[in-house]
Amino acid sequence: MSYTMLNYITPLKENWKIKVRIVRVWYVPDYNKPEKIGSIEFVLVDEKGSKMQASIKQTLIQRFEKLVNEGSTCIISNFGVGKNYGKYRATYVIGTITGIGKMIDESKGSTPNFKLPLEIEDQQKNKLKTTLWGKYAEQVSNFVKDDIQGHVVIIIQFAMIKIFRDEVTLQNSLFATKIFLNEDMSEVRDFRGSVSIIGGDDSRSQNITQLPSQMSHSLSDEFLIMYERKQLDEICETNKKCYFVTFATIVGIESDTAWYYNSCKQCNKKVDYEGGGRYWCQKCDAHVQSALPRYKVTLTVEDDSGTTTFVMFDREIFQILQISAMDLKDKLSKEGR
Repeated sequence: MSYTMLNYITPLKENWKIKVRIVRVWYVPDYNKPEKIGSIEFVLVDEKGSKMQASIKQTLIQRFEKLVNEGSTCIISNFGVGKNYGKYRATYVIGTITGIGKMIDESKGSTPNFKLPLEIEDQQKNKLKTTLWGKYAEQVSNFVKDDIQGHVVIIIQFAMIKIFRDEVTLQNSLFATKIFLNEDMSEVRDFRGSVSIIGGDDSRSQNITQLPSQMSHSLSDEFLIMYERKQLDEICETNKKCYFVTFATIVGIESDTAWYYNSCKQCNKKVDYEGGGRYWCQKCDAHVQSALPRYKVTLTVEDDSGTTTFVMFDREIFQILQISAMDLKDKLSKEGR
């Protein structure tokens, strides 16, 4: 019986048959009902070492849950394939902890959530900035509080990679990441041996420096790790106000509606033109003499689960175009458009 290797799998058909080992399984809770499982996520590896992330959606969990066991080998056939739009990858990073920052409390309400910046170094003295959140931050912080002799070797599996201005950084995922600290395993022993050869005696206490407080990630990075990722079809099923991260491609811009609206300079809300150069702001309950154009663009976006409509407002469109709605309107008017 023949099987397809994972690196040959494409979205062009669904009648694939693969033989793989399940190396990691984690459960993602349903956003509206956290006590229920929203999906089962897992990572597959074939005999060539190629990896692929897989997912079982909520409607199929009861049928397949008992068949998905970490460490088991299985044959899978007739499944859908889509592009991974997210930043999660089946990563494996090993290094020594050379720097650690102050634990920052980012808790909201009764749910604890801590952030911990780290600096990790490999055998060639390459450094990697890393941010850990939640239980992973507490795990590392509690470990390094003890008087550890020698290098603190850390292994981070199943994390998220960020590349910005040619700099690679690392963050844990919400549910998938595994962290090992000074574990008694061959990878750690081999790494210690290479560090001892390159850097000298490993028996002395490793000097972990205190990272400056300004070493942090952008607000956008924090948003990506603090809020749950959902596909477009899952967002459309949500029935309450909430925040999500989604990764989709803009495939169209609606041209039948205006790309801007006239806004009140005080509250930024839409105003109605009354004539005679006067506008009415319902939010301020007052007449205004002039209005400021602000972007409001309707987009069609797509991911592997389907398409939907998003609306982007002034701040986001300005970040992309680097020109205000007023200046763009004036420019188009001068060009006769």
